[in-house]
Amino acid sequence: MSSQFSSANTKKALTSSIFNSLKKLNGDKYDETLLLKLISSLRYLDSSDSKYFSGLKLDDIDIFNNLYHRNLNLLAILFAYCSILPFLQPLIINSLIVPNSPLLSFQQFYNGASPGYTPGFYTIVQVIEQFQGVDLMTIDFLNLSLDSILIKIWIPQWLLYLKNNRPQSLDDYKESLTNLVTVESNMDFFIATSSSLEFHKSKYQYFIERFAQRIILLPQRLISQTTYNNALSLIVSSFDINLENNLRVLMEIIDHPEYDYIEQPRLCILLYLSLNNIQTIPIHILHKELNKMGTVQSLSAIVNMCQFLLARYLLKLVNGNLSLPKWFDEHILPPIPPISKSLFVFDNDNKIHLPFGQIVTLLIKCLNLTILINTNILLQYKQLQINPLENPEGTSDINYQLTRDYLELYFIPEITSLLLSDELSQNTNQSKISLIYNKLLFINSIIVIENLIFVNGGSENIIIYHLIKFVSRISIENLYLQKISINLLNHLFFHSKDTSIIKLCEENELSLQSLKAYIELWNDGTSKYSGFYEQVFQLNQPPVELMTVNLNSIIEMYLPDDKHDFISIEDNQTKTMQMRNSSVVSSSTNKFDPYITKSFVPNYNNLFNNSESFNSSYRDHASTSTSAATTSHTTNLWNSFQNTSQNKIVNTGKNYILGGHNRVKNNSRVQSIHIDQFENFSNNI
Repeated sequence: MSSQFSSANTKKALTSSIFNSLKKLNGDKYDETLLLKLISSLRYLDSSDSKYFSGLKLDDIDIFNNLYHRNLNLLAILFAYCSILPFLQPLIINSLIVPNSPLLSFQQFYNGASPGYTPGFYTIVQVIEQFQGVDLMTIDFLNLSLDSILIKIWIPQWLLYLKNNRPQSLDDYKESLTNLVTVESNMDFFIATSSSLEFHKSKYQYFIERFAQRIILLPQRLISQTTYNNALSLIVSSFDINLENNLRVLMEIIDHPEYDYIEQPRLCILLYLSLNNIQTIPIHILHKELNKMGTVQSLSAIVNMCQFLLARYLLKLVNGNLSLPKWFDEHILPPIPPISKSLFVFDNDNKIHLPFGQIVTLLIKCLNLTILINTNILLQYKQLQINPLENPEGTSDINYQLTRDYLELYFIPEITSLLLSDELSQNTNQSKISLIYNKLLFINSIIVIENLIFVNGGSENIIIYHLIKFVSRISIENLYLQKISINLLNHLFFHSKDTSIIKLCEENELSLQSLKAYIELWNDGTSKYSGFYEQVFQLNQPPVELMTVNLNSIIEMYLPDDKHDFISIEDNQTKTMQMRNSSVVSSSTNKFDPYITKSFVPNYNNLFNNSESFNSSYRDHASTSTSAATTSHTTNLWNSFQNTSQNKIVNTGKNYILGGHNRVKNNSRVQSIHIDQFENFSNNI
């Protein structure tokens, strides 16, 4: 009772503060700081707070006509919140129905560029709420084009809504139903302005399912509880959304690293719902639930494994020619025997229909959620003064190898996510919203590394040293990762809000010498390295002489036996394409390998057709025509299909089990059904 009373009092105080801010902004004096604080406070409201606003006179406030000539980006965010929260919608209507509305006059003569995409209210709010607060730097960084979205998409939607006497049901939109469910901004507008959505069977069943699919992916607090529960029951009726099942979904991802998520839309939605719920739960409850379930993997390990698997899969989709160091998999993923898939993966009702692009965007959102969960875990460890690197006996003398393994559990998925972000940024075929989430991947991955350094009090120098050694190792193995590594170091040292990393590095001789060796080795004379010389080493950046090297001379030096094969590539474009399209990741020939079945390997290489994303070893020979590339790629896929069809469709894992490898543990799932037990269970049914 006392907690409910305290919560009610807090909401009343928040409501009063918001109302007073609206009245001040309604006057002649413009206060940008107040507007930023107002927008930041709206994230603490939900759709059920109408009772706190019922006695307030919002009809007297015409805020949008007073602010339209100010910062349109900030105004658009406020407009999105007012559209979503039904008790704030009168603020929009007041500004549009007033005679000679300045906002409408401005909208008619606005000649800004088209935004190029049509995001809904909920999408923008979800993106903005990724950050602790709203500021101009964040908006500029995201490049949301909110001014064009407000003027060319959202205001016309409201004008049409008022002109048509505020339609509420699908019957009112029967002449434009297809456009309603295929354009995100239209779907969000209908969800926000409809008083109730009926989810019973009707002639609009297909459209109802599409709306339900959209609703369950939105922030639950911004949707009517009844509407959200009905949509959830319609789409994932056989899955109970609770913490135990949420964790089981994550374990399912780890148990089956071979999953092709493009063919598993139901699993993608369950993963998103699970991560979204886990993000809101305190870590002591998460640890308690994991302990009750009996898993031998820690909370951090489970989240980092999921992040790595998602990032690796998306990286393979974006650029199939990129390969990660083999030891990434060996280090972060536990050895797991063949395990049957959980029943909740299967969608017997076939109600989930997601096109390829939406699944990719959903997976990117899932990846971003794992990064946010990692950040939350580290921050809560810091608040509770828990140092994972500290020995339980109270001493800080922990084994060097254990420290490195723990830190690499974070370094590997974050570096993989940063590599994915870099690939997405170069891909012009991605949707605008995917590019926005790409920026979120980048900044949130950097934040995880920052929190990892500072969350462990007294261990900052050790973590910085291990980070420098880690990037030194991966840079030598992969030039793509060298590019990612120097960008990471630049942001940590020079673009972070906390500049103490430079001071910490200077205080530790091992870290300083390791960093100096790395910078001297890779220094190419550009500004990426000048900051380290000038601000860390207190030296002038040495000049670098550029050299042009003939590839044939290198081949003659290091590949004397095979040089004729490489040289002939320049005259044989077909062979070039075969090399370029061949699989980068080699498969194990061990007959007991649980993941050897070819049907488990997704054939989605180069789906985005990004000509700028080839591996450096093939970049110089990538000048063949489009037609040649198409022919070669098609032939390669067909040959792979023929080879696959000769094998078993599903690898039951019996060879693995009969091979005597029963000592391998499943370290993520609490209890997995043995394949033979699963068959017996099916026969009994």
